[in-house]
Amino acid sequence: MVVLFKNRTKQKILKKFITLERVNQYFKKLEKKSNELIFDKQYENGYKCSFQLGLLKYGKGGVSSVYMQDSLGRNVKVDFEDPEFELVKMIDYKVEELIYDI
Repeated sequence: MVVLFKNRTKQKILKKFITLERVNQYFKKLEKKSNELIFDKQYENGYKCSFQLGLLKYGKGGVSSVYMQDSLGRNVKVDFEDPEFELVKMIDYKVEELIYDI
């Protein structure tokens, strides 16, 4: 399944799949769409926020640990609370900022 994380906590499940091929296509499509954004959301309700897109799978047998770099360049191990699901891949994700013209 593809999950949206906000500040490294689970925000929303975007979509669930049965086959690995379809989830990879959907994940790559979202990654490409994210890279094309010009104005991304950096603050929400006055607080700085960051979004990540994660690829989770049910059961064991995949990558044992996933590391991401924080803003200072340090490698931080990404853990998931639920032992049933395993984090396969995680990328930084840009959410589109809504700009209103009144």
